[in-house]
Amino acid sequence: MYVDTDTVDQTLFFIANNVGNSSSLIFDYTYPEVLAGTFERKEAKEWLKIAQKSDESLVFGISRETIEKFLTERGFSNVVSVSAEYFNTSYFTGINQGRESTPVLSIAHAQIVF
Repeated sequence: MYVDTDTVDQTLFFIANNVGNSSSLIFDYTYPEVLAGTFERKEAKEWLKIAQKSDESLVFGISRETIEKFLTERGFSNVVSVSAEYFNTSYFTGINQGRESTPVLSIAHAQIVF
């Protein structure tokens, strides 16, 4: 989120070409709508405002719909992406029901399989 597209590509290229078979990559990511200020959630707008005032602006986002294609084009496979909805229904149950995971991030998992 804090590095540009070229740096993301260079980092993923390095990982894809320098790790062992079946290695995994896990990272969180935000969406283009958050970067554009059009994601209609208060926390997204607040985060963007804070980031713009700091030395760590938000510069890279990818949509949930394209994360799998994005990673497979860079050598990864078995891509799984989960968003706030998954965490809310899987973990915020029982006494934690009603809590919410942030909707401005998703988590991706992918593997390098030779």
